[in-house]
Amino acid sequence: MAGNPWEAHAGEDELEQYAMGVLDETAAGSLEEHLLLCTGCQKRLAELDEFLKAIRNPATGPIPVPGKGTPQKSAPPGSAWAKRHAE
Repeated sequence: MAGNPWEAHAGEDELEQYAMGVLDETAAGSLEEHLLLCTGCQKRLAELDEFLKAIRNPATGPIPVPGKGTPQKSAPPGSAWAKRHAE
């Protein structure tokens, strides 16, 4: 984010680098000034933070599908449970 931090939104690359903690100190300072008042960039940064958190800590169970509830785990074909509940 070059120049005045209030002139334009932060670029996607810049927000990604900031979220990952690899943006250089000068650019990070300018971005932080912009983030103080820009709700659009605040929202996008929050989305990036959630994405990074998810890929760093993957889910171990079924992933809920919006509007569909939590998917049921199925037993492997041929397992004792699957044979008892086949019909």
